[in-house]
Amino acid sequence: MASVAYEADAQAADPVRGADGVVLDLERQLDCLKTDLATTQSKLALYRRRYAEPPPADAAAAATAGTDTLDRARALN
Repeated sequence: MASVAYEADAQAADPVRGADGVVLDLERQLDCLKTDLATTQSKLALYRRRYAEPPPADAAAAATAGTDTLDRARALN
């Protein structure tokens, strides 16, 4: 009985779309949130890989590590 009351309220609020409109809006929001989550997870993985590497021991290693990191970043794009 609660669903009938909800549908009636939704129909009163939006006579054209009613409860279907609410469902479609929620599905759109869910799709956007899933996209945002996937983007955030990929950025987090990138940052974890970037900062998980130990710092180089000397300046020569630092120059080489910087090039390797740049090459890896280019490969990701």
